[in-house]
Amino acid sequence: MVDATNSKMKSVEQQKVKLSQDVQILIKEVEISQVTIKEITIKLSEREKRSEELAIKLREMTNLFEKADHDNKARAQEIVRLSNELDRSKMDNDLLRRDNGKLSDESRGFKAEADALKKRLHEVEQENRKLAHDREELARAFKDADGGRAKAEAR
Repeated sequence: MVDATNSKMKSVEQQKVKLSQDVQILIKEVEISQVTIKEITIKLSEREKRSEELAIKLREMTNLFEKADHDNKARAQEIVRLSNELDRSKMDNDLLRRDNGKLSDESRGFKAEADALKKRLHEVEQENRKLAHDREELARAFKDADGGRAKAEAR
């Protein structure tokens, strides 16, 4: 019985040593796991920080894109407005060209009329000078005739 008890005790001690070794192995594995957990936690924290930075950059880029899109729409509206204004200016220019053509024709007509009137004035002035000369001759002739009659009456 003592042998059986000794044998059981040896068996229990071997189990105790084996359990002790298993506990030591588990403790080491827990320590390794804690280190791994710490490393993973640090990496996760870094990834979350990087993710937040990327989210901030994405928001900034989205805001810049929206602003650029708004500016482009405003420019497009300005281009349409300027295009319409250009079309109106072209129509006004065409109207002014037509009016200019009419006025040029009218101006040429007035110039031709003015030239004809100048020519007629020149002719009238020549005729007036001729009539004035004829009048002077007639006045002299009348004076001479009047003087001759006065002499004839005096005789």
